[in-house]
Amino acid sequence: MMSFEAVAIKLGLNNPAPALRETWAASQMVFEHERTRFADPPQLDEACRVLGMPEGFVEGVLKARQDLPAEEALFRYVWHCRWLLSELDSGWPVMGAGFPVIRPDASPAAGMGYALVFLDLFRTAQHRFRERGVPDDVALDTLRDFTRWVEDFRQAHGVWGLWNLGWLQHHLRARLFALGRLQFRMEKFEFDFHGWRQRSTGRVRLLAGDGMMFRPDGLFADADRQTHPAPGSWKAGYAEDGNTVRGMPVDPRGLVIREPVTLPRSDWVRVLGKGDATVGIHIPGGSPMDFEACGRSLSGVRAFFGSHVPEHPVTAMTCSSWLLDPQFEGRLPESSNVVRVLRELYLHPLPGATDYALFERVFANRRPGENEPETGMTTLQKSVMKAVRSGVTWRAGGAVLFPDEVVDWGKQAYRVVR
Repeated sequence: MMSFEAVAIKLGLNNPAPALRETWAASQMVFEHERTRFADPPQLDEACRVLGMPEGFVEGVLKARQDLPAEEALFRYVWHCRWLLSELDSGWPVMGAGFPVIRPDASPAAGMGYALVFLDLFRTAQHRFRERGVPDDVALDTLRDFTRWVEDFRQAHGVWGLWNLGWLQHHLRARLFALGRLQFRMEKFEFDFHGWRQRSTGRVRLLAGDGMMFRPDGLFADADRQTHPAPGSWKAGYAEDGNTVRGMPVDPRGLVIREPVTLPRSDWVRVLGKGDATVGIHIPGGSPMDFEACGRSLSGVRAFFGSHVPEHPVTAMTCSSWLLDPQFEGRLPESSNVVRVLRELYLHPLPGATDYALFERVFANRRPGENEPETGMTTLQKSVMKAVRSGVTWRAGGAVLFPDEVVDWGKQAYRVVR
């Protein structure tokens, strides 16, 4: 049996999650008995047809399966990934663990390795959605996200393949659901922001967690790849007692304010804290972020989760994305879908925020030159470049949306003082 270390070196797996190594021996004990049943060609073909994959991809994935027995390291590794996602007691974490990129030139079939895993588990995923009572059309729409990531790989490498099994594992586990324009995932709130709602008015306030470090402009001290706090950086304080809550508030436009506020607990109730169950919002690419379509997606979340995911309460909906940079306001037209959506959310800064994802998604992971012609650029691309040339640094942002405010979609509920 090949060791995990040998396989990782062969495939160029960079910084694999410890659980990949720790569960290796268990999966390899059954590999020899199960290898012939992995990614059965007729099953691969059926999954591809249901997903609507192009002929070139179908031919490529079937060729990769044919070549797989001659590539022991890849075969053992993709089987291992499949085993982790199919066995309930495999030890693979529900959240916080992904699958590293397989170096595309590691072997002839390397680029298709994760695609084989996804397609082999396609029927299992359909069954998991049906167990939840999710309509077949919603399940299929969710699983068709696979096609976006396959195309993403082709755009980057010029051949068919898949790299992002770490994201698609949530689809395979029926923990992510496409509801119209947006996707929604079972999550826990990972940031130390404290959400409170005023009983008398319904107003919501986020307060920064104790000890968080911020720059003078209200962003996290480690934003923009900063390794040391900038001059004037400050530490947030947060405290609760039986009568009051005191902390530095987050302005709904996405910056933390240094001046503390005190909330009387007789009139304020906690609605969000670190570790609480939340529904993560994902904005898939491929079509405009239509404002009304986003509102329709969000309005259906509470009822959908109540019916099909009752064990996961919709405490709040949360999102982290390059699209949530507050600087889009004032730099895109007022009618922009991005600007209109931003104004409906309670924005907050992200620790370690950078511009990496923006350039990855807007400019296909490159940075245009200062004097690059704008001919052929989209409105978004032009706005980004104009801002960069004027010295603006872009960065990803976060947001919270509570179910009570979804009914007020279009009314900028968090911008209105109640």
